[in-house]
Amino acid sequence: MSPALFHHWLAKEGFSILRTEYLARTIELSDNPENADALAYFELPSDAEASVAERPKMAEATHQQQRAQIRDLETRIRDLESSASWRWTAPLRRIRDALRK
Repeated sequence: MSPALFHHWLAKEGFSILRTEYLARTIELSDNPENADALAYFELPSDAEASVAERPKMAEATHQQQRAQIRDLETRIRDLESSASWRWTAPLRRIRDALRK
């Protein structure tokens, strides 16, 4: 993985990058990123520990909200399809669909 991609991922996850070093060999630090592996020092912001712990709760709340929205939309579709105007216009929709083919 490139250092830029790794830094982007760290920033997206809420980590603060302290500094980046490049390893030419496993025991030698280098300032040259060519032919070397990157070594990044990073830390979580002090308030991130709480937000990491809250992620499952937030995900569950979002999931419940989405399930409720789906139930509401399904009810609205069912009501629409059972309405008189939907049934009266069914022949017109069938003709339209046949003409489109």
